[in-house]
Amino acid sequence: MPSQINNSISPTISGRQPISLLTLLQIVTCCCIFFAVLRISPLAALIMTVIVAPALIRTAYISEVFQRSGSPLNWQQRLGKFAKAIGAVITTLLAGVLAFTIISAAFGLLGMLFGFAVASTDYLFEAGVIGTVGGMIWGMAGSFLTVVFLLFRFWSQPVT
Repeated sequence: MPSQINNSISPTISGRQPISLLTLLQIVTCCCIFFAVLRISPLAALIMTVIVAPALIRTAYISEVFQRSGSPLNWQQRLGKFAKAIGAVITTLLAGVLAFTIISAAFGLLGMLFGFAVASTDYLFEAGVIGTVGGMIWGMAGSFLTVVFLLFRFWSQPVT
Protein backbone atom coordinates (compact mmCIF):
# COMPACT_ATOMS: atom_id res chain seq x y z
CA MET A 1 0.00 0.00 0.00
CA PRO A 2 2.67 2.63 0.82
CA SER A 3 4.51 1.85 -2.44
CA GLN A 4 1.31 2.52 -4.42
CA ILE A 5 0.85 5.89 -2.76
CA ASN A 6 4.50 6.75 -3.31
CA ASN A 7 4.30 5.81 -7.00
CA SER A 8 1.10 7.77 -7.57
CA ILE A 9 2.56 11.05 -6.29
CA SER A 10 6.05 10.57 -7.67
CA PRO A 11 7.22 13.45 -9.90
CA THR A 12 8.83 11.08 -12.37
CA ILE A 13 7.58 9.61 -15.61
CA SER A 14 8.77 6.07 -16.34
CA GLY A 15 11.50 6.42 -13.73
CA ARG A 16 12.86 9.63 -15.31
CA GLN A 17 12.46 13.22 -14.28
CA PRO A 18 10.13 15.15 -16.63
CA ILE A 19 12.50 18.15 -16.62
CA SER A 20 16.24 18.04 -16.08
CA LEU A 21 18.15 20.21 -13.64
CA LEU A 22 20.16 21.71 -16.50
CA THR A 23 16.96 22.81 -18.27
CA LEU A 24 15.67 24.32 -15.05
CA LEU A 25 18.93 26.24 -14.59
CA GLN A 26 18.68 27.53 -18.17
CA ILE A 27 15.17 28.81 -17.51
CA VAL A 28 16.28 30.53 -14.28
CA THR A 29 19.25 32.08 -16.09
CA CYS A 30 17.01 33.39 -18.88
CA CYS A 31 14.63 34.85 -16.29
CA CYS A 32 17.52 36.61 -14.53
CA ILE A 33 18.76 38.05 -17.82
CA PHE A 34 15.20 39.14 -18.66
CA PHE A 35 14.82 41.05 -15.40
CA ALA A 36 18.24 42.66 -15.82
CA VAL A 37 17.33 43.85 -19.32
CA LEU A 38 13.86 44.90 -18.11
CA ARG A 39 15.45 47.41 -15.74
CA ILE A 40 17.25 49.01 -18.69
CA SER A 41 14.58 48.83 -21.40
CA PRO A 42 11.15 47.18 -21.29
CA LEU A 43 10.99 47.10 -25.09
CA ALA A 44 14.33 45.30 -25.34
CA ALA A 45 13.15 42.81 -22.70
CA LEU A 46 9.98 42.14 -24.70
CA ILE A 47 11.89 41.66 -27.94
CA MET A 48 14.42 39.43 -26.19
CA THR A 49 11.61 37.31 -24.71
CA VAL A 50 9.89 36.89 -28.09
CA ILE A 51 13.16 35.69 -29.60
CA VAL A 52 14.70 33.69 -26.74
CA ALA A 53 11.66 31.88 -25.29
CA PRO A 54 10.84 29.73 -28.35
CA ALA A 55 14.53 28.99 -28.89
CA LEU A 56 14.91 27.92 -25.26
CA ILE A 57 11.87 25.65 -25.50
CA ARG A 58 13.19 24.07 -28.70
CA THR A 59 16.66 23.58 -27.18
CA ALA A 60 15.20 21.99 -24.05
CA TYR A 61 13.11 19.64 -26.20
CA ILE A 62 16.11 18.63 -28.32
CA SER A 63 18.25 18.11 -25.20
CA GLU A 64 15.57 15.93 -23.66
CA VAL A 65 15.30 13.83 -26.82
CA PHE A 66 19.07 13.27 -26.87
CA GLN A 67 19.08 12.55 -23.12
CA ARG A 68 16.39 9.89 -23.50
CA SER A 69 18.19 8.31 -26.45
CA GLY A 70 21.23 7.78 -24.23
CA SER A 71 23.59 10.34 -25.78
CA PRO A 72 23.24 13.60 -23.83
CA LEU A 73 24.44 16.84 -25.38
CA ASN A 74 27.47 18.61 -23.99
CA TRP A 75 27.35 22.36 -23.47
CA GLN A 76 28.93 23.17 -26.87
CA GLN A 77 26.35 21.08 -28.71
CA ARG A 78 23.56 22.58 -26.62
CA LEU A 79 24.82 26.10 -27.39
CA GLY A 80 24.95 25.22 -31.10
CA LYS A 81 21.37 23.94 -31.04
CA PHE A 82 20.30 27.10 -29.20
CA ALA A 83 22.02 29.32 -31.80
CA LYS A 84 20.32 27.38 -34.61
CA ALA A 85 16.94 27.81 -32.87
CA ILE A 86 17.59 31.57 -32.45
CA GLY A 87 18.30 31.75 -36.18
CA ALA A 88 15.04 29.95 -36.95
CA VAL A 89 13.07 32.32 -34.69
CA ILE A 90 14.63 35.43 -36.23
CA THR A 91 14.09 34.08 -39.76
CA THR A 92 10.44 33.34 -38.96
CA LEU A 93 9.87 36.81 -37.47
CA LEU A 94 11.58 38.60 -40.35
CA ALA A 95 9.64 36.61 -42.94
CA GLY A 96 6.37 37.47 -41.19
CA VAL A 97 7.22 41.18 -41.06
CA LEU A 98 8.34 41.12 -44.70
CA ALA A 99 5.12 39.40 -45.82
CA PHE A 100 3.04 41.94 -43.87
CA THR A 101 4.94 44.89 -45.36
CA ILE A 102 4.80 43.68 -48.95
CA ILE A 103 1.09 42.80 -48.86
CA SER A 104 0.11 46.01 -47.05
CA ALA A 105 2.11 48.20 -49.41
CA ALA A 106 0.71 46.42 -52.46
CA PHE A 107 -2.88 46.90 -51.30
CA GLY A 108 -2.25 50.56 -50.44
CA LEU A 109 -0.79 51.21 -53.88
CA LEU A 110 -3.58 49.30 -55.57
CA GLY A 111 -6.11 51.37 -53.65
CA MET A 112 -4.46 54.56 -54.85
CA LEU A 113 -4.30 53.31 -58.45
CA PHE A 114 -7.92 52.23 -58.28
CA GLY A 115 -8.81 55.67 -56.93
CA PHE A 116 -7.05 57.31 -59.87
CA ALA A 117 -8.73 55.01 -62.39
CA VAL A 118 -12.28 55.16 -61.08
CA ALA A 119 -12.80 58.50 -59.42
CA SER A 120 -11.64 62.04 -59.60
CA THR A 121 -8.83 63.35 -57.43
CA ASP A 122 -11.38 64.27 -54.75
CA TYR A 123 -11.51 60.70 -53.46
CA LEU A 124 -7.82 59.80 -53.53
CA PHE A 125 -7.43 60.14 -49.76
CA GLU A 126 -10.41 57.89 -49.07
CA ALA A 127 -9.21 55.32 -51.62
CA GLY A 128 -5.78 55.35 -50.01
CA VAL A 129 -7.26 54.85 -46.52
CA ILE A 130 -9.47 52.01 -47.69
CA GLY A 131 -6.55 50.41 -49.55
CA THR A 132 -4.31 50.75 -46.50
CA VAL A 133 -6.89 49.27 -44.10
CA GLY A 134 -7.61 46.41 -46.48
CA GLY A 135 -3.89 45.94 -46.98
CA MET A 136 -3.30 45.74 -43.24
CA ILE A 137 -6.01 43.11 -42.86
CA TRP A 138 -4.69 41.00 -45.73
CA GLY A 139 -1.12 41.71 -44.60
CA MET A 140 -1.89 40.26 -41.18
CA ALA A 141 -3.42 37.20 -42.83
CA GLY A 142 -0.39 36.77 -45.10
CA SER A 143 1.98 37.28 -42.19
CA PHE A 144 0.12 34.71 -40.11
CA LEU A 145 0.20 32.16 -42.93
CA THR A 146 3.92 32.80 -43.48
CA VAL A 147 4.70 32.31 -39.80
CA VAL A 148 2.60 29.13 -39.60
CA PHE A 149 4.28 27.74 -42.73
CA LEU A 150 7.75 28.47 -41.36
CA LEU A 151 6.84 27.02 -37.96
CA PHE A 152 5.94 23.75 -39.61
CA ARG A 153 9.01 23.99 -41.82
CA PHE A 154 11.56 24.74 -39.08
CA TRP A 155 10.06 23.31 -35.92
CA SER A 156 8.48 20.04 -37.03
CA GLN A 157 11.69 18.63 -38.47
CA PRO A 158 13.09 15.52 -36.86
CA VAL A 159 15.61 16.19 -34.12
CA THR A 160 19.16 15.70 -35.38
